[in-house]
Amino acid sequence: ACPQITSVSSGSSSDSSGDESTTSSTAGKRRRDDPSRSEGGATRRKGVTFNPSVVVNPIFATEAYPPPMLETMYTPRDELRRAKIRNKREYLYDSSDWRNATEEWAMERDETTGELVHPANLDAPPRGGSTAGG
Repeated sequence: ACPQITSVSSGSSSDSSGDESTTSSTAGKRRRDDPSRSEGGATRRKGVTFNPSVVVNPIFATEAYPPPMLETMYTPRDELRRAKIRNKREYLYDSSDWRNATEEWAMERDETTGELVHPANLDAPPRGGSTAGG
């Protein structure tokens, strides 16, 4: 049998009208003339609600899994280290600003694997930067 959450409250809730007309996805997009605002201009708070019926799935300790399964679930440390170094190099190439990130159309395609390769990994000079010795 699955555990049941009968009631979860997000704190004080003075609104018990049950009006569900406004979803949380539109909460940040309300305008000043929105009917959910009170006359003083303050927004009525709905609070957080949860489905009263939940399914609990256990999360087992790492030791409970056989090594072959762990190899598929976790990235090896050396691979993470290489990815971190590559990501730093690409970020520096893009002027250390995510807004300047190289788009896919500006990348080269590896002929062997078909994967896109960031220009930072092609020994190209950084964008907007000058080359050494110039």
